[in-house]
Order: sequence, then structure tokens, then C-alpha cells
Amino acid sequence: MRILKDSGIYMLGEILTKAMPFLLLPYLTRKLGTVGFGELSYYQALIAFLLIFLGLSQHGAVARYYYFYGKQAVNMIVTSGYLLNGLTSLLLIVVFIILKSEIHNTEIGNNDLRYFGSDVSVIN
Repeated sequence: MRILKDSGIYMLGEILTKAMPFLLLPYLTRKLGTVGFGELSYYQALIAFLLIFLGLSQHGAVARYYYFYGKQAVNMIVTSGYLLNGLTSLLLIVVFIILKSEIHNTEIGNNDLRYFGSDVSVIN
């Protein structure tokens, strides 16, 4: 019975996670317009791609070391993961600044995200 309860909780969480962007789609397209929504989608895809290099499956390393060595090695793995993520993030920031990439020099334009933030604060 416990497995059904745990599976139901996991499934509910996954459904809510997947449903939120779908439910926000009409609101975002109305507020941002087609150009603004395209830019938002572009940056979300870019961030998802960069998270592959920033995360480097640290959650898998923590689970593996906890399984093999117990609690004694988890603190070291978590600390080294934070250091690795921080250094990789700083390196990517420096690379973007040096290359003067689109992320560093982007302006949203007329469909400013400030309006989106104020609308979200009114909803909450």
C-alpha cells in the first residue's frame, strides 16, 4: 500500500509541474506578445542547456556515495558539488561577458518583463 501512496504523491507532483507552464501559456502570450514569448522560450531553452554543465549530476553522486559510504562522505560530496557549481557558474559568466553574448547585451524592448512581474505579484 505504501508504494501506491508514494507513487500517487510523485504522480501528482509531476502532473502539477507539467501543467503549470501549459496553464500559463495563454497569459504569457497575451502579456509578452509573440516576440517577447519567443525570447522567453529562447532563454528558457538556453538555461536548460547550461544547467546540464552546471549540475553535472550532483544528485546522483550524493545518492551513490550515501549508499556506499553512509553519512560520512555526504558532507564532502555536497561541499565539493557546491564549489564545482560555483566555479563553473563564474567561468560561464566570465565567458559570456568576454564574448559579449546576447545574454549579456539583451534588452526586451516594448514588451518589458517588468509588467509581467507586477502582474504575477498581483495574482499572488
